[in-house]
Amino acid sequence: MAQAELKGNIQFMSLGTLLSLNCSERLTTRLEIESENTVAEIFIENGNIVHARIGSETGEKAFYKIFALKEGIFSSYPNQNAPENTIKKNWGNLLLESSRLLDENSSNQGQEMDWKNFELPDFDGNQLESVIDERIHRLTKALRNLKGILGVTVISHDSKVLGNDAEFDAPDCVQNTNNLLTAGKKLGNLIGAGCFMHAIIRNSQNTILINRGQDVLFILAEKDVISDVLINDIYIIMKRYR
Repeated sequence: MAQAELKGNIQFMSLGTLLSLNCSERLTTRLEIESENTVAEIFIENGNIVHARIGSETGEKAFYKIFALKEGIFSSYPNQNAPENTIKKNWGNLLLESSRLLDENSSNQGQEMDWKNFELPDFDGNQLESVIDERIHRLTKALRNLKGILGVTVISHDSKVLGNDAEFDAPDCVQNTNNLLTAGKKLGNLIGAGCFMHAIIRNSQNTILINRGQDVLFILAEKDVISDVLINDIYIIMKRYR
């Protein structure tokens, strides 16, 4: 029996973060999620989400059901291929649509989502960009309101500033982020791990970097803030806007 490379709780590492990291690194992985009496699977091949299964359901609808799970234990099995390909949509579009459905469901005051009858809309490029911009704007505003945070900048892995709610210079953030990502990858290669999930650099202020897979949060915090507590609060907010 294959041994899991990584195990964790989706309450503390969201599926959105986990999937983004696997896809952006172009990995081939089988993710298994155990929740109550349900066992679900998501298959990623060379960074593409190609198959999802939960119960007797497969494909996109299965993926959205899995993404909506609030509790469960995940296990990551590297280099396992899917038994079939049931998903064609780009992984970024899948995550965006999953987040949209979660937002709609939460606004329905706890009503159950009608998974059998809902329609799967197709976004064009402009609509997708608008959804991304709005979600990042809401994320930066929410993080900025946390006690102890002085500024937030969201930077893509190709060095574009996607969002900025900060009193510091965004170009400097891009350069610093690139340097830290490069150093993190080198260190990861030395110890046989991937790039960091988050990093804290302590000086006159605390600089916090959180690698979300598709982008990086560059956060400047007050010197005396308790980093462990702040990191936990940041991840809670990230789950709302994943």
